Amino acid sequence: MNSPVIGISCYVEPAKWGAWDITAAVLPFEYVSSVTNAGGRAVILPPDQNGGHVVNNLDGLIIAGGADVDARLYKQNPHETADKPRENRDAGEVSLYKTAKEIGLPIKSDRLAKLCDSSSSNISITLGAANTRSSRALNWRASRSNSRKIS
Repeated sequence: MNSPVIGISCYVEPAKWGAWDITAAVLPFEYVSSVTNAGGRAVILPPDQNGGHVVNNLDGLIIAGGADVDARLYKQNPHETADKPRENRDAGEVSLYKTAKEIGLPIKSDRLAKLCDSSSSNISITLGAANTRSSRALNWRASRSNSRKIS
């Protein structure tokens, strides 16, 4: 049986390690290990506002947490403590989310669900128990007929 392929959106941020000091596509490894530990295969998706079509090759999509969604997308003014907008990331994740919704792909997105629609997500994910970041679990509940369940 093939492992379900789960796309995870990532960030593009300045990063520094070893001799490198560059802009990089980055993601807390906890996302990847949670999918892997649950029997899935994680694929990291850097921001691309025209890249929504890649969801056709996935069994599920996770929109990773991180910087605040640009308040202008909600037709609001940003709060004084809001993160600097990541316009490229927001555009890329909205593209992924909308395309995934159109084809009925299971999605986990606390970050974009309220912006894009009011339906609840159909993937339940716990990346850490209360105040315990080392606890890793992913419960996959897919609604598609060809879906798989990972627990």
